[in-house]
Amino acid sequence: MRYTWRARRVYKDLGQEPDIAQCELMIVRLSLEDGRPDLARRTLARAMRRLHRAGTAWLVTQGRFLCGVVRGSSGGVCSLRGALRRADRLGFRDLSWRTRLAAGRILWEDNRKAEAVPHVRRAMEVLRDLNRELPAEHQQPFLLDPDKQRLRLLLHRLLPHMELQNR
Repeated sequence: MRYTWRARRVYKDLGQEPDIAQCELMIVRLSLEDGRPDLARRTLARAMRRLHRAGTAWLVTQGRFLCGVVRGSSGGVCSLRGALRRADRLGFRDLSWRTRLAAGRILWEDNRKAEAVPHVRRAMEVLRDLNRELPAEHQQPFLLDPDKQRLRLLLHRLLPHMELQNR
C-alpha cells in the first residue's frame, strides 16, 4: 500500500485528478483486504468527491461499486444495485459480474440466500460469456483470479438453494 500512497503523491503534485482517484480506489481495496474498514471509508469518501469532479465513467462506476462493498448489509446492496445498473448500461461486463458477486455475498452473509441466488447465477453467466470470448490458451488462467474463485465457492454454497428455486 505504501507505493500506492507514494504514487498518489506524485499524481497530486502533477495535478492529475483521475489518477489520484484511481490510486485512492486502490487504497480502498487494499484497506478492505487488510481489515481496515475505517481507512477504506475515509479514503473512499475523498475519492468519490474527486471522481465526481474529474472521473471517467469507469472510475465513477468502480467508486460506486466500492461504496456498496464498504457499506455492506442492506445499504451496500442498494449501492451495488446502482453500480450494477451503471455497469450494465455502459457495458462494463467485468465490473458487472464483480458487482453481482458482491451483492450475492452480502445477501448470503445476511442469511438472505434466496435473494442471493439470482445475483450469483447472473454473475456466473456474465463470467462464462467473458471467458468464451477469450482465445483457448487464455481461458484457464482467466479463471484463476481470487474473485472468480470466491464466486465458484459461493455458487457451490448456494447450489441447494438454487435447486429449491427450480422446483
